[in-house]
Amino acid sequence: MQTSLAAKAPFDILASIFEICAESDRKAPLRLGGVCKSWRFIVHGTPRLWRVISIGARCEYRKLYFDRSGSYKLHLYMDNPCDIDAIEDVTDRIECLETPHIVEDMPDLVFPALTILCYYDSSPTKPTGESVNLSQITPSRFPNLRHLQIHHIYTKSICDNLVLPLESLNLTVAEDSCRGGEGMLAACSASLITLRITRLFVKVFPRNSSITLPRLRHLQVDGWSKHGMGPPLNIYTPVLQVYIEGGEGQHPEEPMHRDLSSATHIRLKAQVVPFSSIPMPNVRVLQVKLDFFQFRISFHEFQKNPSLLPRLERLEFYSGWMEPEQIEEARQMLEESVWRGRPDVKPLTIVEEWIEDVSIRFIECEVCW
Repeated sequence: MQTSLAAKAPFDILASIFEICAESDRKAPLRLGGVCKSWRFIVHGTPRLWRVISIGARCEYRKLYFDRSGSYKLHLYMDNPCDIDAIEDVTDRIECLETPHIVEDMPDLVFPALTILCYYDSSPTKPTGESVNLSQITPSRFPNLRHLQIHHIYTKSICDNLVLPLESLNLTVAEDSCRGGEGMLAACSASLITLRITRLFVKVFPRNSSITLPRLRHLQVDGWSKHGMGPPLNIYTPVLQVYIEGGEGQHPEEPMHRDLSSATHIRLKAQVVPFSSIPMPNVRVLQVKLDFFQFRISFHEFQKNPSLLPRLERLEFYSGWMEPEQIEEARQMLEESVWRGRPDVKPLTIVEEWIEDVSIRFIECEVCW
């Protein structure tokens, strides 16, 4: 009888494969351990396979995972916030926690190892869940919290003097929570490096508010409102490197962020390219989503003024908002164009998929439940 390759594989290799399985399926350790005796030996002898736990599971399963994970840091999914008592004995081991919200009468627990906290919603583009009381997110409760994903904020629940040393923030802002979003940004303004704002409604922050994010390098603004994305954010970002506009909502009349003087990689979905109105002296890669009419305007402006975007190396136009005959005409315009005074610029392109990788990696709970 021939022996399968899986049976011959070394312990360490199979353990690594099983760990990947456990990250995408919390029941993987139980299922893999039931295949054969050798696999059960590997599963029981690899504590890190048991560190991904659903608190909604039966009590005996929770205890099994807590015990078999040894001293490894835990990634927990708590579908029912009222189950908070079930994790009281392991709060010092929790590295990542995903939950809809935290109950108002939450016990006085401290999470010293927690670095990632995700308040999720079942419908990220249509508010359905409970609001999050920001007064519960404090350095005394989460002393090592660095990455936060949050939806539906109470508008009057944050202290003016609160300081959170967050490095990344993924913030979904509904119309009734703009004050909470503003307070959240102010609390982590000194340390924030990566920020994503998803706008479900037009209004985000009051027009008279302004926030400086001195360390922010990556900013993404996603719009999902059919009424547009509203006025630009009043945020100052002196060291910004990457700026992206995304989402499936109506494209805005102008970029949602105007302080782009330091950015080197920019992706816009605005109706016009702000060559003159918004300084972009350091941009090297510019990607824009335009209809054909706005493409022609932007193309001619860029062609006739060689001083625009002096450090630009690549300019890409997205074809998704053009008809087939318009795409062909746009490509012909680019092929016949002559670029004087721009020796470093690669040929301008009409693309279905972006050529240059302009992306932002957000650290969040990535376990599939």
